[in-house]
Amino acid sequence: MDLNKINLNLLLILDALLTESHVSLAGERLGLSQPAMSHALKQLRTIYQDQLLVRGQYSAMELTPLAQSLKQPVRKAIEEIHAVFKGHEPFVAAQSTRTFHIGLSDYLAFVLIPQLTHLCLDIAPNIKITLHHLNRFKGIDDFKDQSLDLVLGAFDNALPTLKSQRLFTDNGVYVMQAAHPLAGKKKITLKDTAAYPHIMVSYVDDPKDTFIDRIYRQAGFNAVSRIIVPHGYMALYGVAHSTMITHTVARLATPFVEVFNLVLKDSPFSCPPYVAKQYWQPSMQDDPAHQWLRQTIKQLCEAL
Repeated sequence: MDLNKINLNLLLILDALLTESHVSLAGERLGLSQPAMSHALKQLRTIYQDQLLVRGQYSAMELTPLAQSLKQPVRKAIEEIHAVFKGHEPFVAAQSTRTFHIGLSDYLAFVLIPQLTHLCLDIAPNIKITLHHLNRFKGIDDFKDQSLDLVLGAFDNALPTLKSQRLFTDNGVYVMQAAHPLAGKKKITLKDTAAYPHIMVSYVDDPKDTFIDRIYRQAGFNAVSRIIVPHGYMALYGVAHSTMITHTVARLATPFVEVFNLVLKDSPFSCPPYVAKQYWQPSMQDDPAHQWLRQTIKQLCEAL
């Protein structure tokens, strides 16, 4: 049978006829006239080479054996067609049990953990969030390799084909222990900081240099990094127990000020702000659950 020659609207008409066992009632159900229904029934009889509906006892219409056998498969076919064209299911956060995978750096994880716990406890208590450590980000391959739903961070080299949204900004600061000689100065200079060894963070596999060292060399000073660590909180813990200093971002350092007895100082050099964004694949743009996750993270970041 060539489906290209069949009007698939006949499937709905056939379902109505099989359900009502009456041409006029089936027409009322579909909003079709008696002539239109009679014409459709004639087409169906030609297709099946069967009368489908015949007059029985007391002139009542009855289904033929073939028509009886078609009732269940026709109903199932219509349900499957509805499923195909149904589109997105509404996302109900309070009831969802979905697991979301988010790639981000230790800094972003540290900043957002309080907000994410609020999300899981109060907003969507049945969802699960798995965080994946991610300091470098290439693009689509990272999403596929780790099955990530979302990537959070500041990745200037991210592919422009990805979707992105700005979340928040952070400023660079110098951090030192409260007893440090520079802690009492109202304003520190580049020369002041060049006199002390630094603990710095580097996210490359083979760190030989840091952006801080490049800044100092450009200003005519020697490189200052003496210890290079892979995580920001390591640097903060290190300066808390030495006369070393570190340059980091304010949102990471501020929670440790009282705990480690630290002091924060404005950066003595021009330092572009850290701009945190969320990145996702274009294919996830219209997914209701993904839209909810992005919107919720954006709102949580606005409250930082």
